[in-house]
Amino acid sequence: MARPAPDRIARLLAIRAEMMADNLLAITARERHRGPTLVFAHNVHLQHTRPTGSDENWCSAGALVAAALGDRYLFLAADAAPHSAPGTLHHLLAQATTRRALFPAPALRAALRHTLEPTEPLVRGHIPLTLADLPGVDAVVFIADTDGKQHRYW
Repeated sequence: MARPAPDRIARLLAIRAEMMADNLLAITARERHRGPTLVFAHNVHLQHTRPTGSDENWCSAGALVAAALGDRYLFLAADAAPHSAPGTLHHLLAQATTRRALFPAPALRAALRHTLEPTEPLVRGHIPLTLADLPGVDAVVFIADTDGKQHRYW
């Protein structure tokens, strides 16, 4: 892993995704008697499909778990953008709610045009949800009533 190679990063990302998927499947198996498992992680890790904008040959942990669990795996993407520019996905979602809303992804994909502008990241590390991400999503949780600041809790 420490040697330079053209596929080094892709291999590391694939190993990380496999480890995350193994952990998620172990949690699901252990907690099955309690009911569904709710997991919080970045959208890119949990989506059903390969991350968009990636030329690398790797899948997300969510894609691996979805392959194992089938229709028992649901992914709710979460995002926010309190002050997004007109013509962006986030602006359209913010117009639909003043607080928080859950949008079923199939209905959202059908209702939106395919030429929306990209949304600027809220804070360092934020990767805004795009139309290209929606095929790997079952629903979108949109949070409009946030200050858009990064807070440190530890």
